[in-house]
Amino acid sequence: MKNFTGYTHFGNGDIFESREFIREYIQKINPENCFIAHGKPLNILADMPELQFTSVTAEMDPRVATKLFGDSLYLNLWIGRDSKYVRPNIGVVVEEYYRMHNDILRSLGLTKLSKDIYSYVPKIDYSFYEIGGIDSFVKEHAGKRIVLISNGPVHSSQAFNFDFEPVIDGLCNSFRDYIFITTQRTNLTQENLFFTGNIIKTVGTDLNEISYLSTFCDVCIGRNSGPHVFAQVLDNWLDPNKISISFTYGKGASHFVASDTAFPMKKEWSNATETFEVYRKICEVIG
Repeated sequence: MKNFTGYTHFGNGDIFESREFIREYIQKINPENCFIAHGKPLNILADMPELQFTSVTAEMDPRVATKLFGDSLYLNLWIGRDSKYVRPNIGVVVEEYYRMHNDILRSLGLTKLSKDIYSYVPKIDYSFYEIGGIDSFVKEHAGKRIVLISNGPVHSSQAFNFDFEPVIDGLCNSFRDYIFITTQRTNLTQENLFFTGNIIKTVGTDLNEISYLSTFCDVCIGRNSGPHVFAQVLDNWLDPNKISISFTYGKGASHFVASDTAFPMKKEWSNATETFEVYRKICEVIG
């Protein structure tokens, strides 16, 4: 095979969640050239230099799993291509990615994935990213409990876009000894409240840098979208002292790993959308 191209027409999360599977395809196919096609910032896969960026083209059909043109293979990374791999309430989990890619490999006449399911939880080499500001921030606040809140809007349909701001304000007042960091700027002024954009100085997406920051946080809160997805790296899943709180319509759509026993990180879920109920759930977990 001369050329391999993994592509997605959709979100940052599709790219992040496909990382380890892309590595496996490259290993199995051993192409001369490896490409990644998407409409997101170029640096989103900076730590995978074996991938050359290319634009999404007409050959990259979002409705099919693969296309073969001569000596070029195009692989659709989007799990939403077939609803049988998506669990209720838009549940996108590594267990179904594993099933989908084994089905694709079988259709290509290739052997199944070489590792167990949970070896495909994403890993990032943070040395390729701008993490100096994060290291300085963490050192400055050593000994403090740090809570990361992915408070930006959800662009898919697994959760409701309630207003996080009054919840954050209440948490800052109730837990003065904690450090709270939001991924989207707020109108709040609190001594223990910080914004990732003031900690991370980077051009393009800072999702991988936020992922690195999450590895130093005691609690990561979100709606299983954007930075909250990027916080679900293997380093965090392996940490028994880490807690992830997700607010989604259904529990099955709350985290990238469906299993409650595969990893020691603690998973918490709520379908609350009203300010007091969201605040109360977080207080129960972190208090």
